[in-house]
Amino acid sequence: MSRTGRLFLIDGMSVIYRAYHAIRHLSTRAGLPTNATYGFITALRKVIAEQKPDYLGVALEGGPTLRQAGFAQYKAHRKPMPEELALQLPYVERVCAALRVPVIRHPGYEADDVIGTLATKAAARGLSCVIVTIDKDMFQLISDQILVLDPRHDVFMDAQAVEAKMGVPPNKIIDWLALAGDASDNVPGAPGIGDKGARELVAQFGNVEACLARYAEVQRKTYRESLRDNVELIRQCHQLVTIPTDLPIELDLDQLRLSAPDLGAIQALYTELEFHSLLKEIAMSRSALVPPAAASGSDIPSSMEGSKESPGAGSAQGSPRDEVKAPPASELSDRSATSADYREIQASVEIDELLQRIRQQGRVAISFARGPRVGFAFSSGVDRAAFLALPEPASSPSPVLAAVQSILSDSTVTKIFYDSKEAHYRLSSLQNPPAVPCADVSLMAYLIDPNAASYRLSKLAYAYCDYPMRYSEESGNELDTDAQIRGTCEEADILGRLEALLKPKLSSAGLDKLYYEMELPLVAVLVNMEEAGVRVDAGQLNNLSRSLQTDLERLRLQIFEMAGIEFNLNSPKQLGEVLFEKLQLPFTRRTQKTKNYSTDSDALELLAETYELPRLILMYRQLAKLKSTYVDALPKLINEKTGRIHTSYRQTVAATGRLSSSDPNFQNLPVRTEMGRKIRAAVIPDPGCRLLSADYSQIELRVLAHFSQDPVLLQAFRLKEDIHERTAHEVFGLLAQTEPAECRRRAKTINFGIIYGQTAFGLSRELRISRSEAQRFIDAYFERYRGVKAWVESSLEAARRSGFVKTLFGRIRQLPGIQSKDSNLRSFAERMAINSPIQGTAADLIKMAMIDVQRVLQDRRLATRMILQVHDELVFEIPEAELTSVRSIVREKMEQVFSLDVPLVVDVRSGENWRDLQKEEG
Repeated sequence: MSRTGRLFLIDGMSVIYRAYHAIRHLSTRAGLPTNATYGFITALRKVIAEQKPDYLGVALEGGPTLRQAGFAQYKAHRKPMPEELALQLPYVERVCAALRVPVIRHPGYEADDVIGTLATKAAARGLSCVIVTIDKDMFQLISDQILVLDPRHDVFMDAQAVEAKMGVPPNKIIDWLALAGDASDNVPGAPGIGDKGARELVAQFGNVEACLARYAEVQRKTYRESLRDNVELIRQCHQLVTIPTDLPIELDLDQLRLSAPDLGAIQALYTELEFHSLLKEIAMSRSALVPPAAASGSDIPSSMEGSKESPGAGSAQGSPRDEVKAPPASELSDRSATSADYREIQASVEIDELLQRIRQQGRVAISFARGPRVGFAFSSGVDRAAFLALPEPASSPSPVLAAVQSILSDSTVTKIFYDSKEAHYRLSSLQNPPAVPCADVSLMAYLIDPNAASYRLSKLAYAYCDYPMRYSEESGNELDTDAQIRGTCEEADILGRLEALLKPKLSSAGLDKLYYEMELPLVAVLVNMEEAGVRVDAGQLNNLSRSLQTDLERLRLQIFEMAGIEFNLNSPKQLGEVLFEKLQLPFTRRTQKTKNYSTDSDALELLAETYELPRLILMYRQLAKLKSTYVDALPKLINEKTGRIHTSYRQTVAATGRLSSSDPNFQNLPVRTEMGRKIRAAVIPDPGCRLLSADYSQIELRVLAHFSQDPVLLQAFRLKEDIHERTAHEVFGLLAQTEPAECRRRAKTINFGIIYGQTAFGLSRELRISRSEAQRFIDAYFERYRGVKAWVESSLEAARRSGFVKTLFGRIRQLPGIQSKDSNLRSFAERMAINSPIQGTAADLIKMAMIDVQRVLQDRRLATRMILQVHDELVFEIPEAELTSVRSIVREKMEQVFSLDVPLVVDVRSGENWRDLQKEEG
């Protein structure tokens, strides 16, 4: 019976493989790879949303094929399917089942064959058919009623487009492939003929059999002899590339008709795979599974937003799925929209009842209004929150303000905030910062899963409560008054739920002490540092900017003269063309996305060893970046009221536990380059004060000595030896006496390379030596430092067993790739298994020292201010009268913060600016 409508047949493996390679390092917290599954969902939803097919099916392979049985070399060159992809195939089928899109396969045949048969039968019954694939073999199926859709470019291929692209019409594709061969399937074709020759022969003779029968008429000897000598091979190739259209498969259009998806199954599957953005769509619009948006690429789940320091996020402990079970899909949107008791209260009686309830509970979650009204939401129970609007100005006396101040100052009530440092600034206008105890949900979530790409409240609500927040953090001024009240209340409600869920997770993971005694107390220290700010000499920076501009212009002209052409130095594409096409310099690789020549710093540094032009370009880039990032930016960041720069420190960015800073990022300011030192010279104290820098000496190597208990390292630090000189003598022997400076330099690189899990390849690049020589250095190091080698091996073994590592103080970092079959992922995880405990312990030590020093400064009511923290260094602004006493306090507290098995040593220097610091002896 004839039908009308459009049938879309998706080449499943084509889409799956493309998604696997296009989206990298996407996995659940438990380490299950999900990149191919997510890409497949995106492609499938896009077809449904944009093409609106009447009928839809996904074709997959049916196991070993008859082609492989008849021709052993067919696809034999292909590598086995990656394990990370194979693990996802069952989930792809579950996706299809949940979306109610039938999967079609036939034993012994490829997906191409299934598609060829169904498309031909559909066309015979009057339907239009579209094949979604990137496989050029499918072009042979194109006819008036059958098209191919290339999902990479959203291009429909008809007969005319195929001939324009391939040089032969669809009905000649088989003959052309039989002669030219198909490298992707390991089909050899006729030896010596190739694509162009095959095109010419097909155009001249019409088909393969005519070519074979009339080979003597071929003028070109190579082609003629190939046709004469390879008859059986060419016919076999013709058979291999022919897609059969007559398999015993029924075209069941009732089964293929697009129908409503199983929302419950989809919600469960998306929850399991942690596709939070897709879950949100279900909850926010249950009547429309597929939004018209897939083409934009905006539908990216939270785990794809970029992870910190690691390719992908995962967790070995404290997974959000450990204790929370997803509610039925039917409850999600209803629960967030209507069932909660969210309302504004104004009457004194209501306010008094709220205060009484909060004090009875002993805890309250507090969120801040965003939008047109100023106010707070207080929540002391699930699905219950009250909004209190403050008068204008917010500090004006009122019953609401009195209630807020009453709760904030009550030491018997735990105040729960999303970000307690931000809360301090929000509440500063009330002259009533919250009294302890406080809880900080973002810090709790960070300690439990430091690899997470984001700790936004809406994402935490998904991850731990399976709750789709109705009002996102970005809504702000777009909300009307009622929505603002409900949104602020919803945030407070969620904060209370999250704190109750995360608190036992912290305890079970052994993170309580880290949270209560380190991260929470550090918040007050960071607030003091940020409020103190840093003074910079704007005039000095402006002069430096003009000098830099002159240097950059001189460099630019040098580069153009050497290149023999002017071009845009900021264009990687133009730079690549100049270096590698015009000047014919050797290139190492092309970029994965654009396929342009790579001109990143690694590529240029390699060239700079031999060629002057890349060295000048690197110098230009470095100076330009320093100018824009610091020299020109710092004066603009000076606060008009204070005359100082107030950087922002963040505790939840680096997975190792290190602090990060922004606006500006002083931690990335170079210390060893001349320009970096000139910029540091512009950081100055107030009149009558001096700057004091206290820097832990080789703290990570001391932590390594403590962890490894290596006798050589322990002895060197206890005897106060120069550890790099000691390593030089241990590794290089007599050579260290004849070339002490060079050997010490190399030894220093090896020492720190070991901490960062550096391989022979990395060390060879760093020292500009061969990989074999670098391996000899590493082997010699481990031969002398056997305790370090044993610790590295035992640490890796423990990490493989548990899936995570810990610092000396219990800070956890999960290593989702430690068992991966992907060598890149596994190598990265192994490096982190060595580095994270060391770098994390060093970060913990300086955080503890910051808390101890700040406590003494406050207890003694000293005017000294801690103004900067840069990795292992603290910088203070000290009145000259306090210099002697504070110097002793800082050294003592930093060196005695914890007793390692080797002494902690702090280098203390002071001076008139951050560059010109003189060493202060103990």
